Amino acid sequence: MKLGTTDLRVYKTRTGIKESLIELLEEKPLSEITVTELSAKAVINRKTFYRHYQTVNDVVFELQKDVIDEMLGDLHQNDIGQRDTAVLLRQISLYIRKNKDVIKRITLHNPDLFFNGHIKNSLMEAILLSVKKYTVSTSEKEQKYITDFMVAGLTALYVEWFRGGCRDDNEMLLTAEKLVVNGISSYLPEESVFILRENPGEETP
Repeated sequence: MKLGTTDLRVYKTRTGIKESLIELLEEKPLSEITVTELSAKAVINRKTFYRHYQTVNDVVFELQKDVIDEMLGDLHQNDIGQRDTAVLLRQISLYIRKNKDVIKRITLHNPDLFFNGHIKNSLMEAILLSVKKYTVSTSEKEQKYITDFMVAGLTALYVEWFRGGCRDDNEMLLTAEKLVVNGISSYLPEESVFILRENPGEETP
């Protein structure tokens, strides 16, 4: 759909504000960025800023929404939907790798920013759909526990990866997939896995 003159002006202003915020996030934490500073960076006045957003956090929310829309668009385009959990995670990993430079700039001083709020909730929804499809004999409560565990572990790995400057991306992404899909059993010797399966929840001497 072709944008009208007014829509194009709004789009350019909002894009400029978001790009300016990303640049400022390279220099300082989100908590230290003010509307005045962000407006100056975007070469607009505060009145113009307030026509589009109420707070700096509103800009962050829209940045997250942009990421989600693009990521979900990739999933739909590749017909991931409720398919294999490993395929879903790999597609998410590919998206993050493709956008690593931008994400690195956003998370330089705020390593947990990328997985806060809206993005984390959308990730929960996508993985829960996949978990439900492949654990049909499991209760809804247990499916939710499985999803919570997967998302918490995945989020922690990505946050540490962001904190470390997004280095060793292949190794990190493969480790994340292996742990989330197969669990810790993929790293334990077979006899240990057998003991855990035969004695769930028991204390070891």
